[in-house]
Amino acid sequence: MQVSEIFYSVQGEGSHQGRAAAFVRFFGCDLDCDFCDEPLHRSTQTQMSEGEILAAIEPWPSRLVVLTGGEPSLEDRNHLITILQQAGFEVAVETNGYSFENIQTANWITYSPKDWAQIHFDAPFSELKLVVQATDDPAQITQILTQSPAPVFLQPMSLAGDPAASKANVTFCLAQIKSHPDLRLSLGLQRFLGFH
Repeated sequence: MQVSEIFYSVQGEGSHQGRAAAFVRFFGCDLDCDFCDEPLHRSTQTQMSEGEILAAIEPWPSRLVVLTGGEPSLEDRNHLITILQQAGFEVAVETNGYSFENIQTANWITYSPKDWAQIHFDAPFSELKLVVQATDDPAQITQILTQSPAPVFLQPMSLAGDPAASKANVTFCLAQIKSHPDLRLSLGLQRFLGFH
């Protein structure tokens, strides 16, 4: 498997925010989002076996591992997920929804679709994370909320070099959540607090 990096940190987003976790970042993505803040998945890759991935994360005390990218569902990760689970890990996957079949054995799936008109509401996700900017349509967010079978998180788009726009995105998300209390806030603490 092509891996960009493996590291130990604290989950900064979604339902598992604040939990220590091992992170496995896979190389490659089917999208090219201009707001992506993780360039390593495009530039750095190391070929690793499933056993090598397990060996890299086993020494850390947390039993939560997050498979991320890039896009982890570009390849079938189910065998890796099973190996990690058999070793006592709870496996969470962060995906844009490229292929739910390739990650279907995960304990937790964070689905972050980039095309809101093509959301797969029937997919087996645990939470829906929308990366939001102030120019987004509040009515579309409300419609997604009513259709989603799982909790919906709004994550303000963080724009490097444009703090005013980033702040406007936060303000917009807060207003949506105040109007629709079933929405939840996901800040991406790693960006705001500056940790990896």
